[in-house]
Amino acid sequence: MDDTVLKLAVPALLLAAVALGLLVGFLFNVGGTWERIPDNAEDKAPRERLTLGQLGPFVRGRRDVTGGWQEYSGLMWGRQLKLTRRDFGVVALKRANFPEPLAKELDGDVFAELRLELVEQGTMLQGTFTPQKIDFLLAPPRITQRYWMPAVPRSYRRVTPAELLEPQREPVPVGVKEGEPA
Repeated sequence: MDDTVLKLAVPALLLAAVALGLLVGFLFNVGGTWERIPDNAEDKAPRERLTLGQLGPFVRGRRDVTGGWQEYSGLMWGRQLKLTRRDFGVVALKRANFPEPLAKELDGDVFAELRLELVEQGTMLQGTFTPQKIDFLLAPPRITQRYWMPAVPRSYRRVTPAELLEPQREPVPVGVKEGEPA
């Protein structure tokens, strides 16, 4: 292979890879609002909603929490999605039991990773959630260790536009019709 062919082939392959990534991003789109499916029917926690946006293979998202927000970023290739979650907001981190000096230090750090797959005609995301455990001392406040916990199953369902207009309500346990006592 001579230099001329190589000079044309490498940029052409790179351009083709970028074009394929953009095309796949339009075929398998995760943009929109997703609601976490509770791990068990007795889970009465408020519904957890995550809003994602996508441009080709690049995915970004956000979830507002009391006193801060969680920012998601990652890549999608085919139906596979890998996201990294960063937590922001000193108040939110203090609510997660971190002392204020550590909350300021940890503001914006990575706290979790998600590996999800788009399933059921694009209406569900299923996969794993891997949280990061942060051990610390109180006096003086300092981080002693950070490590990844074992992955746990995690599922989300796509929220329809009509549901976004409704006020959030408590989740209905599986097997119970809405309006009936649990």
